[in-house]
Amino acid sequence: MKYLIIPDIHTHVDRAEEIIDSVNADMVIFLGDYFDDFGDDPESICNTADWLKWSLTQSNRVHLIGNHDIHYYFKDNKGVRCSGYEQYKAVAINDILKPEDWKKLKFFHVIDDWFLSHGGIHPYWVNPTKFINDEEVLIEKDALIQKLENDSVECLKELSKGRGHWFEVAGWARSNGPFVGGILWCDFNHEFHPIRGINQIIGHTPSRTEIRWKFFREGSKIPETSVHGAEPYLSKESSYNVCFDSSPALRWYGILEENKIKICEYAKS
Repeated sequence: MKYLIIPDIHTHVDRAEEIIDSVNADMVIFLGDYFDDFGDDPESICNTADWLKWSLTQSNRVHLIGNHDIHYYFKDNKGVRCSGYEQYKAVAINDILKPEDWKKLKFFHVIDDWFLSHGGIHPYWVNPTKFINDEEVLIEKDALIQKLENDSVECLKELSKGRGHWFEVAGWARSNGPFVGGILWCDFNHEFHPIRGINQIIGHTPSRTEIRWKFFREGSKIPETSVHGAEPYLSKESSYNVCFDSSPALRWYGILEENKIKICEYAKS
C-alpha cells in the first residue's frame, strides 16, 4: 500500500486536491486542521466545508481532526475554542456539516509502525507519574491503540457535555496551563517527547524552513532532534517522529510506503 499523508490544510483545498492528483496513492490520510486561515472569508469557509463533506464520503480517505476543527464540531463548548474561531464560521460550517459528517473524523490512525495524529501523543498522557519522576514511559503498540480508542469515545462524551478531556488540552507552550498539550495541541518544537517503540507522524506545529524530527536511536537514552531527516531503522528500542506542518500551508506532504516515510515538497504544476 502507498499512503499519501497531507498535513494541515487551513482552507487550501485546491492545493490539497492538486497534491492528491499528482500522487498515485492507494489511501490518503489528512492530519486535520481543515479550517481557519489568516484572511479567510465566508466564501473560503463554506468552500472548505463543502469540500470536507464530499471528501468524507471517499472510501480511500481518512480524515483526522485538529484543534481548528474541534471548536466547530463542538461549537457550544467554549473550552475547546482557539485562535481563528468566529461565530459566523461556526454557523456556516454547521449548516453544511451535520453530526453524521463530524462523526467520520478520527483522533488518530495507525499505519504499520506509525501513529498519525494532529498534535502527537506525549508520554505524560500515557503515564504522568513516571514522566514527572524522569522515568522512561513505555507502552506496547497494541496497548496504546486500545488506550486511544477508549479515550476517543470518552473524549466525544465529555466534549458533548461541555466538559474537557486531555485530547484537547492546550499545553504550556501555547497557553498559561501547567500541562503539555494533548493529542490535538502538543507543540512539536517545545513540548513533544518521544516514546520508545512508538513512531509518530504529526502536523499542528508549522515551520517555514525545515522538516523536524525528534527521535530515540536504538540503545540511546537521550532524545535527539534533527532537521536533516532520520528514520534509519525502526525497532521496539527506537522512536522516530516527524512533523511536517508548514506556514504557508501545504508546503510539504508525505508518502508512506513499505513502512518508510518520504517527505515531498509541493511544486505547483
